[in-house]
Amino acid sequence: MSFSFTDIVRLQRFVLDHDRTITLSEFHDGDRDVNAFSGRHDVDHDVALHYRFALWEADQGVRTTYFLLPTADGYSWPDEARDYGLRMQALGHEIGLHNDAMVVCEGDVDAALDQLRAWADEMRSWGLVVRGCADHGGAGYDNTAIWRVHNRLPSEAGLEWEAYLLHQLHTNYISDNQGEWRAPLERVPDRPTHMLVHWEHWGHLAGADPVTP
Repeated sequence: MSFSFTDIVRLQRFVLDHDRTITLSEFHDGDRDVNAFSGRHDVDHDVALHYRFALWEADQGVRTTYFLLPTADGYSWPDEARDYGLRMQALGHEIGLHNDAMVVCEGDVDAALDQLRAWADEMRSWGLVVRGCADHGGAGYDNTAIWRVHNRLPSEAGLEWEAYLLHQLHTNYISDNQGEWRAPLERVPDRPTHMLVHWEHWGHLAGADPVTP
């Protein structure tokens, strides 16, 4: 599926229909307003493209959470990750860690937790405020297994929360995984909305400038 200009206008209207936007950390801290929207972006490849969309969100007063991937093949770590992460944070967005630790550590859970802590500490040394992570769909090993199978806690990696665990807390969870909506793009009145958007699926709409519906 390829998202169209009509889709991004619909997405914009859906987000702005909510009374307010919050970061995932604010939801973790107890902000469970059923009228709130919390957006998440996994920066798997093109961090520069994500930054252009981060500008677009900020222009509309929308704050979301961007997750940077240490093993990304489309941007450099640490240089581009640091530079764009700091720019996004300066816009009011939150920065988190995209977790590929089980893949890197070949399924060794204790080593994966140590690796997550090391990545998070590195990001904090750049001046980023990193409180949570989101698992990446890496090949060969399941990054979610740390929490889902082995019942380990984010605190063991020096983190406060994991995005998929937060999504289980009575929220309306919507994702554009693989370039199509995995749940209806609609509001559930008695639940806060969490949405995962990979801007790579929308990049063809940006053209030479940030998207301006």
